[in-house]
Amino acid sequence: MYRVNLLHANPKKYQVLVMTPRNVNKEAKNECTLDIDNQKLEPTANLRILGVNINDKLSFTEHIREICKKVSNKIGVRARLRNLISSKTKLQLYLTAILPHLTYCQTVWHFCKQSERRKLERLQERTLRIIYNCRTDTYEDLRSAKLPSLQ
Repeated sequence: MYRVNLLHANPKKYQVLVMTPRNVNKEAKNECTLDIDNQKLEPTANLRILGVNINDKLSFTEHIREICKKVSNKIGVRARLRNLISSKTKLQLYLTAILPHLTYCQTVWHFCKQSERRKLERLQERTLRIIYNCRTDTYEDLRSAKLPSLQ
């Protein structure tokens, strides 16, 4: 198809992800290769597409781990600014700089494990505690800013 349109394929930009039933052994997965312009592409166990990590078992554990790491760093910065800016400003910073990380492509990875979703909820709870300088209120009370649950 490329040659018909006078194009050249760039196999370095291709990735192969083979998904099989659980009972298929690993050797059978590795036998599946793709050949583009006489270059073999080997399957990978983890694939990154548009910022979402997917593995061959459709588990989003690595993706959730990356989100948690990014968001935790941003929350740490907000925590250091806790007493320097108003709650309204901190809420705006949360809505613009943190919440997009927690909700980006969530329709794709929404069906991850319950424990992983809970990690994201805990990050949101931690942020809300920093925003409102409150350690005793429940998570539901903290979401009084009309923020939806991430679940």
